Amino acid sequence: MSTIKTLTRLRDLKLGGMAAALEHQQNQLGTYDELSFTERLELLLDRECQTREHRKQDRLVRQARFKLRGPRFRTLTTSTRAISKKPKWRSWPRPIGWSGDRTC
Repeated sequence: MSTIKTLTRLRDLKLGGMAAALEHQQNQLGTYDELSFTERLELLLDRECQTREHRKQDRLVRQARFKLRGPRFRTLTTSTRAISKKPKWRSWPRPIGWSGDRTC
C-alpha cells in the first residue's frame, strides 16, 4: 500500500494525529531507522493520544465560554511558582530573650 493511501485511510478512520506523526517520521530520514516496529507504533499512538487530548481541552475551554482567553492550562510546579520548601517563618528574627523552650 502506498504512503498516500495509508495517510488517507488513517484520516478516514479519524486518526489524524497518527497520520501527522507518520508524515513527520517519513520526512525525518534516518532518525527512526534504528527503532523497532513496536517502538515506532508507540510513537504514533502517543501522538494520536496527545492530539485527542489537546482537541478535548480546546473543546472544553470553548464550551466554558471564559470571558478572557489565555494560554492552555499547564501544571504549576514549585519551580515555576518560586516556592521554597523551607518555611519562611524559620528565617524570621527571634525576639530577644526567646530560647525556643516553652516552660510555664
